[in-house]
Amino acid sequence: MLRAISGYHMSSWENFLGLLEFAYSNHESASTKFSPFYINYGYNPRVPATLLQHTAQTANEAVNEQLTIISSTVKMAQDNIILA
Repeated sequence: MLRAISGYHMSSWENFLGLLEFAYSNHESASTKFSPFYINYGYNPRVPATLLQHTAQTANEAVNEQLTIISSTVKMAQDNIILA
């Protein structure tokens, strides 16, 4: 996963480590049939669809920055799917 991200974001790939960790931990394993989040906490965290459609600003600048990164990454993935 990191290799795929670092190709697009060669100078800022470390900003995506948290997102990659979350995606990995929220994904069901083929062998256990559970995500690491579910195994550790007994549930998967909720991920609201509105998180990916960032339009509103929050009072926390770090949150705004992270939402902007998520939005741009999702847009890039959508554009790549259309091109494929």
